[in-house]
Amino acid sequence: SSNAQTQISGVGGGKVLQVVYGYDATETTISGSSLIATGLTATITTSAANSKVLVLVSQMGIVKTTGSGSNTCITIKLHQDSTAVRSLSLYLGYTGNLTNTRYSGVSGTYLSTTVSSASTSITFSTKALITTGGGNMSTEGNGTESSITLIEVSA
Repeated sequence: SSNAQTQISGVGGGKVLQVVYGYDATETTISGSSLIATGLTATITTSAANSKVLVLVSQMGIVKTTGSGSNTCITIKLHQDSTAVRSLSLYLGYTGNLTNTRYSGVSGTYLSTTVSSASTSITFSTKALITTGGGNMSTEGNGTESSITLIEVSA
């Protein structure tokens, strides 16, 4: 048969154990040079020892909301619990008088280190800060939706 599939036995690991999905569509204002939670978060409780978590994240609706006449840039970071593990954007910016007109988004992936025991609760979230300029920016602007998917994979 031309559609035949072959299963190889004895190959371990790489199986999907569970999937957790989170989303956020609430606009969050980002101002200043301190990290601010964007509201995009998801928590997974691992089901097996020695598994890893693959994270797929899409942060949307990024827009400059104030600061006409100034250049404004935002940095968005993915956090595992309280630790930044991946930069999704560095100096994503807008110039001059472009406020509430141009929306953008960023996406990224991350594979966690091996989780040593089952029933470990891990929270992934995004946080952002203004890295350049005097304006404010927002995530999930104009009703856009951001998403985060957590996939536990066996060792």
